[in-house]
Amino acid sequence: MAVFNTKYYQSQEDALYSDGDIEDEIYTRVCKRDETLGMDPRWAVFYHFSPQRENILNWYPFESNSTILEIGAGCGALTGLLIRRGKHVTSCELTMRRAKILFQRYVDADNLEVIVGNVLRVEFEERFDYVIINGVLEYAGGIMGKDVENPYTQFLSYMKSLLKPEGKILLAIENQFGLKYINGAPEDHLGRVFAGINGYPGQNKIRTFSRKELSNLFECVGLDVLRWYYPYPDYKFPTEIFSDSTVDEIEPKTTDVPYDMPRIELFDKEIVRKALMENKIAGVFNNSFLVELGNKACQEMNGPDYVKISSNRKKKFAICTQIYQQKEIVEKRALYPDANKHLQRMETPIQDQGPICTVQSKYEDGILRYSLLHEQSLTSLLSEQAEQGQVDAFWDTLQILKTYLYRGDLSKQPVDPKFLEAFGPVEPQRQLHWTEKVNIDLNTDNFFCGPDQWTVIDNEWVFSCAVPGEYALWRVLQQLRDHALFRPIVTEAAVRDFLEVGEPELEVFEKWEHHFISEYVGMQDFASQQRAVYHIDLDESIKEEEAKQFLWSQLFLFDEAGHAEVLKSAAQNKDGTWCVEFQSDRIAQAKQIRWDPLEGNACSISDVRLEELSVRPINARSWDENKAVFSTYDPQFLVEGSTSNRACIKIQFKCEILDWTTGYFQIECERNAEREKRLNAERQCEAVQAENRQLLMRTETVEAHAAEIDQQLQEERTQAEETAQKLRLAQAQAEDSAQKLRLAQAQIAEKEQQLKETEQQLQQINSALEYLKGELCDHRWKSAAKILMKRKIEG
Repeated sequence: MAVFNTKYYQSQEDALYSDGDIEDEIYTRVCKRDETLGMDPRWAVFYHFSPQRENILNWYPFESNSTILEIGAGCGALTGLLIRRGKHVTSCELTMRRAKILFQRYVDADNLEVIVGNVLRVEFEERFDYVIINGVLEYAGGIMGKDVENPYTQFLSYMKSLLKPEGKILLAIENQFGLKYINGAPEDHLGRVFAGINGYPGQNKIRTFSRKELSNLFECVGLDVLRWYYPYPDYKFPTEIFSDSTVDEIEPKTTDVPYDMPRIELFDKEIVRKALMENKIAGVFNNSFLVELGNKACQEMNGPDYVKISSNRKKKFAICTQIYQQKEIVEKRALYPDANKHLQRMETPIQDQGPICTVQSKYEDGILRYSLLHEQSLTSLLSEQAEQGQVDAFWDTLQILKTYLYRGDLSKQPVDPKFLEAFGPVEPQRQLHWTEKVNIDLNTDNFFCGPDQWTVIDNEWVFSCAVPGEYALWRVLQQLRDHALFRPIVTEAAVRDFLEVGEPELEVFEKWEHHFISEYVGMQDFASQQRAVYHIDLDESIKEEEAKQFLWSQLFLFDEAGHAEVLKSAAQNKDGTWCVEFQSDRIAQAKQIRWDPLEGNACSISDVRLEELSVRPINARSWDENKAVFSTYDPQFLVEGSTSNRACIKIQFKCEILDWTTGYFQIECERNAEREKRLNAERQCEAVQAENRQLLMRTETVEAHAAEIDQQLQEERTQAEETAQKLRLAQAQAEDSAQKLRLAQAQIAEKEQQLKETEQQLQQINSALEYLKGELCDHRWKSAAKILMKRKIEG
């Protein structure tokens, strides 16, 4: 059982950092062993309980039998990982509520001690192999106290003092100049846009650092940087870990989406990151850092250069892929013991022959290893063809893959329980190219194109049951459609034509995919946790600011045929009132006149004055007697009244530009809110549809089972009838045999009676014989005497 240590607790520190009363709810749910906490969309719950939080270190090669000190453990997002990897874990948490949650969460762990209170007061009796500082250094300004001159260096110095000579500090923190913050994401701790970029004005308790500043801090306290790592999208929910040797070479495969706060985006972050990579500075602007610190003299550099973490799955499939560039080796490791069988199934001891082969791999000591390949990837080849407009070459390249996947004969879906388990009970009506041992996860990043042969490096999802090549190829094309570069080429129509299937088959593929991802692999959909992203056009914002000083108004003079002559004039601002004048002989001839006070901005127009004329808004969002509000960027008024004797029209009005911070942004927010409502409705609809699909699949499964049961019952009825018929025949035969038996018994009885009579007769005969025998004996003696006497007389 875990140990709960309150020796260093001070209640006044509970107010220093807290998520509020929601922590009481969390504690209650933890005590009830609520397994749904990780899917709660509220940030305070999701942040502490999402399994993805472990990704920052679940790949890290902790030494066996190590002792670990966790600073600022919170509600235990990483503690479960540490107690699985370390011999003993000491977790320090400042506040009581969070410490109680942490303790209850891992109360059964025999190798855990939870210490409540400020780590600076704790009297540690030992030194540690690892000190984990995950999202804590930024708070050192408050932890160390207001009178400390250099709180961050002093905090790190104290952490260093808790290490064994060969120990390591693993420190994760946001980058003050991370690309997402430059792009407009609010600073994580203060919630204000550009707060970190502008140097945290007005406060000194919380701050993050650039890479250069962190390097200076480490150097000041005598800590050597053993390795810089760059978690992506950030250290909170990473799915990829880069190092200095890969951050400018390998493009992230993960989409950066916000889970904590809505954000604005001022530019295309994917394009900018690619430019940073080309200039070899992507690491400097990565959103977060993970730094391995220690004493270089005591350390051996053996960490991976790149890590891809696949943990959003059932535990039996959760693995990570690590690249070691100097060793020219790729390793796949299980994140949980249950996943080792999954790794073993991926082993390919002998390389395939043919146009497409699988890289040779070997599973040994819990690790799947294969050689690092350097040929051009299929994604790179297709990108070159797409960028150069070589559409035919693009499809010719994919034809190689199609020929490989369509190698099976056309046939109906075979009955196989393994396929039903992986993809569900839905069956296509059309014959497809069903083939055994098809790799359905042929991501183009995993193909390396040699001159004579393509090599696939990922053999993860190969099934022993038959799978149609059309479905595997459909998955490839869906992955390509996620790239903006390929989307104009890989259209929905092009997908159907290339696959040679119709809409019904595509719907089947969709259902298979949903079942495979959500039911078989067990991936969770985090869409409900994602927050909104607002794209801001700075050029439009600049136009709005310029329009505050100078407005171009237009007067449209329509003739009987509806053709318009346009008069354009600059409106001048005099003491808050705009004045504009239009002069033309055509004014008197116009059949209809339209006035556009400005263009390119949403606005509010009020106090409009024209001599002997009036105006009426055409496209205002709202309108009263004195004020019209336009959300459109092309506000229009209809001029009413006679202009037959006019050659000049003067207009005075007041104008308020709805700028991006109050008006335009409000309108955008309203639109985005509507869009969000629509998206939520779509999500709800999708959720309902997903539930319906689940119900449908379950219904189909039940119907399939029912059909099987009906078939079995019919077969059993047939068997029963056959058995009954056989039984009736057997009964008839038995009755016949019984009749014969009775006859035989009667005959036997008759024979027995005859036998008795015969025995009686024999007894009588025997008696007679005995009598005769006796008589005969007596008769013989008499005869013998007579003979003897006769011979005597004669002699």
